Parts: sequence; structure tokens; C-alpha cells
Amino acid sequence: QTDFYICDNVLVGPHSWPIQHWEEAQGIDMSGEGHVVCNNQISGFDDALRTSQKGARANDFIGNDVLFGWDNGIEFDYSAGNTRALRNRFCNTLEAISFQPVYGGPAYAVRNVVLNGTALKINYLGGTPPQLPSGVIVLHNTFLPGGVGLYGGNNRAYNYQLSNNLFYGTVPNPISEYVAFWNPSIT
Repeated sequence: QTDFYICDNVLVGPHSWPIQHWEEAQGIDMSGEGHVVCNNQISGFDDALRTSQKGARANDFIGNDVLFGWDNGIEFDYSAGNTRALRNRFCNTLEAISFQPVYGGPAYAVRNVVLNGTALKINYLGGTPPQLPSGVIVLHNTFLPGGVGLYGGNNRAYNYQLSNNLFYGTVPNPISEYVAFWNPSIT
């Protein structure tokens, strides 16, 4: 599958707010490369937007409005390069933007707004060899999560850049006493 254009739609999933459980319901789930997903309003899914093919490349998610969801606003998991989240708004999601993992990248998150949800998931998965995120670039975003603004835990990540972002969290919160906590190992 290549070069799909999915724009200017309203998608309503099986969940209502507040969401109580997982349904295995996906909003826009892209396999293949070269897709553009733009200006959609999405609510009531587990993952609102996602790339679901290992090694996917050149997919753009631009100007989408995710009102609420159970898991991720956008999931770049397993993508390889030039996957981009540009000028989207993510409200009321567990994790707004997931890079778990990205294979080499670059995977971009630029000028997005996140309200009421963990800002980023830059995470590695176990296995032999471990599946590590690499090539994540996060620039000029605004994160207002209602809890911890940035949480990195003890994950390993390579070749990532977090620049010119606003992380505004609240203290105290259920995760830590920090507004920003970034502690991945450097290897």
C-alpha cells in the first residue's frame, strides 16, 4: 500500500468519555508507505492514529485533532524513517506520541499540542537483540499533561533530540515529584 490520502474526516469509535476499558479499536491504522493523514477529527478509539507495519517509511500525520482515546494519540511503533507528526492536537490520551521503538528514524514530532496525557513514550522493548528506539526528533511541541510533563524512566534510546519544547506538568502527581523526569541510560 502506498500514497494514500486520508483527510477531512470525522471518526467516532466505540468508546465514550471517560473510557473504562480496552476494545482493540483502532482509528486510522496505516500499513505501507507514503501516506498523508490530515485534518481528521478522531475520538473514542484505543489508538487514534498509528503505523502498523514494521519498517514503514514516509508517512505524514498533519493537523489531526484527537479528542480522546484509551491508549496512544499517535503510535509510530516499529516505523523506520521519515514518519512525521506535525501540528496535531492530542487531548485525553494515555500517551500522546509513542515511539516504541523506532528503527533508525528519523521519526519527527513537530509543533504538536498535548493536553491531559503523558507527553511522549520513547521506549525500548525487550528481546534478543533488544528493540531500541533510535532517531527520534521532538521539536517545538507544547505538552500540558495534567501530571508529569516529561517522563523517561530508565529506558534506553539512541540518537534522539528533544529541543525547544514546553513541558508543563503539575506537582505532586502520581508518577513522581518532578515536573520533568528524564533518566534513560546513555550507552
